[in-house]
Amino acid sequence: MSVYKRADHTRTCRRDSPAITLLATVAAAFFLAGCDKPPPEAQLASAGKALGEATTELSDLDSRIEQTEALLFELRQDRRKQRDRVRTLEQRLEARATDVAVFRAVQTALLEDERLQDAAIAVDVEDGVVTLSGIVSTVEQAGHAVLISEETAGVESVSSRIQVNDPQAGEKGGS
Repeated sequence: MSVYKRADHTRTCRRDSPAITLLATVAAAFFLAGCDKPPPEAQLASAGKALGEATTELSDLDSRIEQTEALLFELRQDRRKQRDRVRTLEQRLEARATDVAVFRAVQTALLEDERLQDAAIAVDVEDGVVTLSGIVSTVEQAGHAVLISEETAGVESVSSRIQVNDPQAGEKGGS
């Protein structure tokens, strides 16, 4: 037989009853486990401290989110500006590429024309506007060069700075 004390009561158990011994052991463990818990005031203080820490952490996270959102806004503005810049550069490049194509087309047409074989004509193109310069023998050659240029695809307009150097005009004036 064993004797144990619990809350001012003395009980006697027979050793030969395992169920009673087990029940007594479980009851004692349950009683002692209840004694290990801190008092409600301490539990409340601990919960308050945990709540304060969680609130501070939440506030820190909110602050980080606001900073990240501000940075994201700035990055989106930068991206918008960069896209505008890329569009502008693409347009310039397209105009340059178009100008190069127009230059080559006009230059080829002038070089292949039989009436302009002895002419020295330079071609400049900017934004589709062709400027012709150089020296030709007759006014007809200058007009023909302008006409060929105007008929070339991609040409917006033609400006002529071609000079006419008519050798016969000098001979007629000197006689």
